[in-house]
Amino acid sequence: MENLLLTFCIAFALSLGLAPLARVLGLKMGAMDSPGKRKLHADSVPRVGGMSILAAFLITFAVIAVLGFEAADMLFDDAAHYFFLAGALIIFATGLADDVYRLSPWSKLGLQLLAAVTAYAGGILISSFIALPFNLDISD
Repeated sequence: MENLLLTFCIAFALSLGLAPLARVLGLKMGAMDSPGKRKLHADSVPRVGGMSILAAFLITFAVIAVLGFEAADMLFDDAAHYFFLAGALIIFATGLADDVYRLSPWSKLGLQLLAAVTAYAGGILISSFIALPFNLDISD
């Protein structure tokens, strides 16, 4: 249990520490979100904050694997986890490309479907939903 808490703390600290770097990269790449009627921010802000989260995730993976944490064993013991990670990387790349190049909705949908098919190919399934409204049952 201590290993899981330490794993969380490593990922959290890394994501906080890497966020300013992601901001600088966003400014250099020109991936900025301008204020508008439907926006909450008053100034232009970088749109690439997900880079710090992904980097923290991957660095944490490496650290727990090197340190031999039991969490690493849980993550690397099933091939489905690799397919899940591949799908997640496709989603990240899609979001980053959209932030920088403004992809069309059809391009984004196609890449999101590719990510879903990748995860599904590895055996990742949504087997149940929690708290469906109106007591709906979609198990069939």
